[in-house]
Amino acid sequence: MADNGTEDFRVPIATISLGCPKNTVDTEVMLGSLDPEKFRFAQSLEDARVVVINTCAFTEQAVEESVEAIVEIAENKQELGIERLIVVGCLPERFREGMLDELPEVDAILGTGEIMRLNEFVLEGFKKTIDAAPDFLYDHTMKRLRVGPVHTSYIKIAEGCDHSCAFCVIPALKGAFRSRTVASVLDEARGQIAEGARELVLIAQDSTTYGRDLEPKDDLGSLLRGLNGLEGDFRVRVMYLHPSALKKELIEAFSLPKIAPYFDLPLQHASRSMLTAMHREGDGEQYLAQLMELRRMHPEAAIRSAFIVGFPGETEEDIDALAEFLKAARLDRVGFFTYSDLEEVKSHTLPGHIDEEEKERRLEYLASIQAGVSHDAGKIWVGRRLNVLVEFTDEEEGVSLGRSHREAPEVDGLTIVEGIFPIGEFVEVEVTEAGEHDLAAVPLVRSVDKAGVRR
Repeated sequence: MADNGTEDFRVPIATISLGCPKNTVDTEVMLGSLDPEKFRFAQSLEDARVVVINTCAFTEQAVEESVEAIVEIAENKQELGIERLIVVGCLPERFREGMLDELPEVDAILGTGEIMRLNEFVLEGFKKTIDAAPDFLYDHTMKRLRVGPVHTSYIKIAEGCDHSCAFCVIPALKGAFRSRTVASVLDEARGQIAEGARELVLIAQDSTTYGRDLEPKDDLGSLLRGLNGLEGDFRVRVMYLHPSALKKELIEAFSLPKIAPYFDLPLQHASRSMLTAMHREGDGEQYLAQLMELRRMHPEAAIRSAFIVGFPGETEEDIDALAEFLKAARLDRVGFFTYSDLEEVKSHTLPGHIDEEEKERRLEYLASIQAGVSHDAGKIWVGRRLNVLVEFTDEEEGVSLGRSHREAPEVDGLTIVEGIFPIGEFVEVEVTEAGEHDLAAVPLVRSVDKAGVRR
């Protein structure tokens, strides 16, 4: 029923968004594109007549997760009362040919360049697929129906990728690199801040390449300076920085008051032979010099990286080189991933593929080394102050959980603060204890009781 007591005839739609935050943004843009007079956002699967699954196909594991989600909904379609199941995003982009034959319960598929066609696909209700180029990029004029917390807002500043990394299928799924204008990003940022955003998280396949394709050319430093000049109490975090493009001029922009000194640098490996085989620049020695310069310019910086383990041809010597690099690099956070062999990528035809059990063994070995490094990196902050954005509260334990500049949403740990504070507000704290992933801290301001009274 509608709020005025009359029956609501709008089609209820539920979404399942898989994969990275870039997919979450696309899901919100799709929902925002729907005609509010014809559609409404379902509160649950049981309430939905249409289910839209935004898929990921970056790795074989991601493909399996996407297929499992589709099959689970398909098998319960009748029981749930679902009339249409629409699959969107990277999975259709990668497996468009024959996908509807393989998954007959799916009513329509939309690739990454077609998400703004959702309205007509929901209404038509029959099997259909179009084949647009993967060149879509939303802008500030497109409405987003937010599905996550208001206080943290992802803003996609670019889409696609022009790099030729041997292990990566992203260029085929997302197309060539393309940037939004600075004016477009700033306009969206103003709107998000007005709606309550306290942290803006900039995302792209490669944020450091931002602006080089624009006419006239622009760059990430210019965008950060523009964001820093906006009014409001907020901070800006940048994700996915390519190490080859992180130059001194850009690093300096992270000194701006509202820009978090957080550097997300997916290095992928430290062995020169592996990086060459991956079609990546640099090696462990060059990376260490880069990290040293970064820390010289930003002593308070938090540095995150990611590494691929088990790439074809990887030897024990390569693993040893990466292990020694981890000890020397003193990275705050690290994500390890086993190599995923996709038929479409260049590395698929390389010799020396490694079995899954051995990949996992190598990953666990490297992760055990990094666990101690991350713990030590956290202990450096004991006795120091941080500004924490509160995300959750646990009234039984009497604590608030949030993130400082050291912790990105979804991928890093948390700072656990004594006392209950308003969600979406910043609290200044002093760190008292460090674990491998999380920090414990005490507030330097008073907390709030259940009635909202400061004490």
